[in-house]
Amino acid sequence: MSAPDRRDTSDDDPVDPVDPAFGRVSARIPSAGAPETSDDAVAEAILRSLGARMTTQLGRGGEGIVYPIDDERVVKIYNAGAQDPRPRHALVAELSRRVGSTPTARTFRLPAILEVGVSHDRWYSIERRLGGTTVADALERLVGDERTRLIQNQLDAVAALGDLPLDDRGWFGDLAHPDPIRADTWIDFCRRKIEHSLEHAPGFGRIDASRIVHELPACDDPSFVHLDAFVGNILCEGSEVTAVIDIGATSTVGDRRFDPVSAVVYLHGEGIRPAATEHDKRTAAGWLADAGLSDMYEPVRRWLAAYWAWAIDDEDLHHWCRSVLL
Repeated sequence: MSAPDRRDTSDDDPVDPVDPAFGRVSARIPSAGAPETSDDAVAEAILRSLGARMTTQLGRGGEGIVYPIDDERVVKIYNAGAQDPRPRHALVAELSRRVGSTPTARTFRLPAILEVGVSHDRWYSIERRLGGTTVADALERLVGDERTRLIQNQLDAVAALGDLPLDDRGWFGDLAHPDPIRADTWIDFCRRKIEHSLEHAPGFGRIDASRIVHELPACDDPSFVHLDAFVGNILCEGSEVTAVIDIGATSTVGDRRFDPVSAVVYLHGEGIRPAATEHDKRTAAGWLADAGLSDMYEPVRRWLAAYWAWAIDDEDLHHWCRSVLL
């Protein structure tokens, strides 16, 4: 059910069309020349318009900040200058479909978007509140067998992302990126994607993208790939995975094996996941071996380092990229 339409009734307000996936897009856009306000002031104003109060953040990421509205709903307030989030939300709606008369085999939930809006020149989305905490937070406290089961269950869930229903696109590449790269083959997309990243990453000019992708296996069965399914984007309760979040700009049509392999790479990466122990890393490596994916670890690791090389604002991630490639 869509949340109530919160557009101002003034004739000067722009009226957006009805979005079939999310109902009407709410708009409450300040007039041109309105004074800039702080992030906290914008968040407080948007929360007030939704009947909620400024409280503790539930999460913060590269796109924006998530606040609770009530026990059932949260609001994600996107950063200034963020791209229109509706393509990403349409993708989540597509992935959340049931195939035929039976639900998909996954046991985890995906975000459920109730409403998308604009207020104070900021995009926001109202979503169902998902239970649990991030696997990253859980690893700060879990020990013993429960910790081992959580890592194994996380990798099981990440591997199952390739089962999500995705319409045939006829190409490999970005699904919801504002400036998408797409190609006829997975390897060609992988090459073009890291070439673009390396061009925007100072100090990586001598890296040969063709040599990196030469080590990757071909893919003839395109599937959904999250590509950022690290422990901060997986929710859990105890050792059980409850949800996968932050589906968006990194999502591609591609080789589904990249998700479990990249999840292990992220777990192993020094500085990316400081809470991971040597036992965690052995558990993850054992999962890859059982899945027959160990040979993909190093080629995917190098490709991911090139893929993320552009992210120079994340010092730990950028340092990891340099340590792998240089």
